[in-house]
Amino acid sequence: MIMEKTRKKKRNDSNFSLLQSVSGVKRQDVVEIADFGHFFIVLTKDGAIYHSFLGFEVRCKAWVMGLDGKACDASLYIWLRNLVELQKDARGKEDEVFPETDVTYSDLIDGLVVMTEANLCYPMTAFVDMNTATNFADERIKWLMGKAHELETVMSSDVKQEDTDDLKKNFEHGQNAIMEEQQSQILVSERENAGKE
Repeated sequence: MIMEKTRKKKRNDSNFSLLQSVSGVKRQDVVEIADFGHFFIVLTKDGAIYHSFLGFEVRCKAWVMGLDGKACDASLYIWLRNLVELQKDARGKEDEVFPETDVTYSDLIDGLVVMTEANLCYPMTAFVDMNTATNFADERIKWLMGKAHELETVMSSDVKQEDTDDLKKNFEHGQNAIMEEQQSQILVSERENAGKE
């Protein structure tokens, strides 16, 4: 039992030694560090850092947003956090089959590591080959033009004219919301007054 704690402490300390190659991060802000061989991930209190041994680093905040400007469940931060959690969960059961799949924990992590490295190293390698950089830029421009076309279509479409019934329903809905808010305030003030007595 004591040897296991000592081994875990050494493993954690050795992971903390990786932090020396990351600038601007204080040890007390680090939640976890996970080493994946070619890269490591540092989870901090407010974000994540992907650090490649090729000299490339990506930092993201926990509240990163999608291209649509909204917070979403699929983000780089969540991907990196989940990869760290999966590695932690897999300790001691690397050869067991991951639930609802036919692959082992080890094989799943290996696949996700390759996918992570390929996608995150893409910006660094994109400029090595001008054709790759140009193709990626073309795809991005096509995507932006498609979004602009969607916006133009929506803006140029006819706005449905509201009839009297629609206006009445909207008014009634607004009035109901106002009354519910007033009733809520009355209940809160009654509870506060009852607590004072």
